[in-house]
Amino acid sequence: MSAIDRARLARAGAVGLSADEGLALLDAAVRLDSALLVPARFALSAGQDVPLLMRGLVKRHVRRGPERLTHRLAGLSEVEQQGMVLDAVRSHAAAVLGHTGMESVRPQQAFSDLGFDSLMATELRNRLGVATGLRLRPTLIFDQPTPTDLAAHLCTLLGPPSTAAPLIEALDRLESLLPALKPDDATRAEVSGRLQGLLSNLRERPATEGLDLADASAQEVLDLIDSKFGLSH
Repeated sequence: MSAIDRARLARAGAVGLSADEGLALLDAAVRLDSALLVPARFALSAGQDVPLLMRGLVKRHVRRGPERLTHRLAGLSEVEQQGMVLDAVRSHAAAVLGHTGMESVRPQQAFSDLGFDSLMATELRNRLGVATGLRLRPTLIFDQPTPTDLAAHLCTLLGPPSTAAPLIEALDRLESLLPALKPDDATRAEVSGRLQGLLSNLRERPATEGLDLADASAQEVLDLIDSKFGLSH
């Protein structure tokens, strides 16, 4: 495995094993009456982007996730939006390659010339999917072979920034708080009931009644959620 391959595994929380460690795990697996074992070592941290299948192995502190790229584009000119998206593409591409800054990824340089393989292409697609909230094609960087091409494609998909961005931002914050509730926490029932009630009100209430969420500020939306769920921020 190359240094880039090992770095990719490390970002996913998988740590390499020495020969002695590997043999010890193999011996332990042989002694156990189980057909589904993974002899591996993981180093997972709360601040790490832990893969979904391993999130139950790490105790995570509730924290607000990073602001989505779509929210940061609001209010910018078309040229500024294009520049910000291109910077995001270059930064994520550099991270996948194991570089510390986007300067190593030139806007017109082909991803293939940068050394991208299929696994790197998938990781970049996943990163950009999280950053934009878009469902992106697996062939993303093969169809858009340079960072400039990819940024232009993403700008087309994103379109004009949504006026509902504050509401989505508030919902993202609420979603980030929910994992803090333990399975046996009595508050779960209360939160579940209130969520269902809010959803029911949203379906039944005319769009013109009460707060116009499309035009509301992020703070107004957060205040609305706080009043419904008793959450503080």
